[in-house]
This record gives sequence, structure tokens and C-alpha cells, in this order.
Amino acid sequence: MTGLPVEADAALASLVSVWRCGEAGRLDPVLISMQARATAELHRIAPGAAIKARQAYASLIGRAS
Repeated sequence: MTGLPVEADAALASLVSVWRCGEAGRLDPVLISMQARATAELHRIAPGAAIKARQAYASLIGRAS
């Protein structure tokens, strides 16, 4: 998938699923917790990957608008 370890792929997929929820992902306590856990796991495995992924996702969303 991304060339990252399998655990990082899972954490990244989890983050993207929360981001796709839009506003609910920023307001729902369960989704906030899920995002925090996935971000921490991704940072542990591949520092900086979560930030780069968020920037890439925001760029894709911006292009789709």
C-alpha cells in the first residue's frame, strides 16, 4: 500500500476514515479518541507520517472542491 509497515497502514486507514467523517470527526468524542489513538500509533511507527498524510488529504479535498 504505502510502503510503511502494516501497522502504519492500519493506523493511516483509521485516520483517513475519521477525516472522511468531516465535521462529525471533529465533534464526536468516540471519533476524536479514535483519531488520537491512530495518530499516536502512526507517530510511534513512522514519525511525521500523520502530518504528511493530513496535508495530502487536505490537498486532495481542496482539489475535489
